[in-house]
Amino acid sequence: MILDRKIIANCLDPEEIRVAVVEGGKLAEIFVERMWERQRAGDIYKARVDSVLPGMNAAFVDLGEGRNAFLYLADARGMEIRQNQEIIVQVSKTARKGKGARVTPRLSLPGRYLVLVPGGKEIGVSRKLDDEKRDRLRDIAKKIRPEGMGLIVRTAAEGLDADLLLEDLEDLLRLWEEISHEAKVQQAPCLLYQDMGLLGRILRDEMDETVSEIVTDGKEEYLQAKSFVERFCRMGEKPEVTLHHGSIPLFELYGLEQELETALERKVWLESGAYLVIDHAEALTVIDVNTGKFTGKVDLRDTVLATNLESAVEIARQLRLRAIGGVGGIDFLDMEEAQG
Repeated sequence: MILDRKIIANCLDPEEIRVAVVEGGKLAEIFVERMWERQRAGDIYKARVDSVLPGMNAAFVDLGEGRNAFLYLADARGMEIRQNQEIIVQVSKTARKGKGARVTPRLSLPGRYLVLVPGGKEIGVSRKLDDEKRDRLRDIAKKIRPEGMGLIVRTAAEGLDADLLLEDLEDLLRLWEEISHEAKVQQAPCLLYQDMGLLGRILRDEMDETVSEIVTDGKEEYLQAKSFVERFCRMGEKPEVTLHHGSIPLFELYGLEQELETALERKVWLESGAYLVIDHAEALTVIDVNTGKFTGKVDLRDTVLATNLESAVEIARQLRLRAIGGVGGIDFLDMEEAQG
């Protein structure tokens, strides 16, 4: 079942921008960008290698302004990394909670339909498409791929002809030419390219035909969204773009403040009366399923099954909402014990 999606962008706070993705009337994802955060994912720097740590298979690189970033040497396979070396890197993971940014020398420039990989040679196509569509897009990519560049065809390219893909590619090549020029004339360490703002990135990366509306309270973001929709959305698939003027704050209007507050608590109640307990350790997330107030209408086996099924759906939502990755464990209710 395809759920109706809305993108809600709260942009009035000069220190913080929040963008929510709402699916079927429920908060599915939340993205936050704080203006004081530097070295955002996607930004490209001309950096200087500060130190190389063979025992950690890593290096620290200076991005400028007194900020160092972490580079795994495995990401630089085939490259010699030396102290004081100048190197072009891209932020792959934004600095968080006292941890510096992570960077990679393997650059990628995402467009709406394509991702350009400077120095690459491979062609990739989104695995979200079926084999026939992937084969067609791969054939187009082979014909338009520039020498010395890799290409990845994104899901948004489904059904498009070569002309539109070529237009997107030309935009990316112009961007890479500008970055390459800056890299030649600027002194390390320095910022060469800053990726677009939060709403722009989400429209580029999340937008599809299931999005029915984009709502924002920022005038600049409203114009940006209008421009994006006019350029990239096909006729019949263009979502409504609305600028919110009301006295009620945007996230309150859509019930997102309350939903955020309850959804991110340790205990998450389900509609049936069952609940989840979500605990975070240093390198592990554990989720425990409990029947709580839910006693079912028939027998224990049906109650356990219904609780586990409802929990599985909510756990998937919680993993997206909390941006949880890595190692995790889920303790569902015991089906065999209930059956016995």
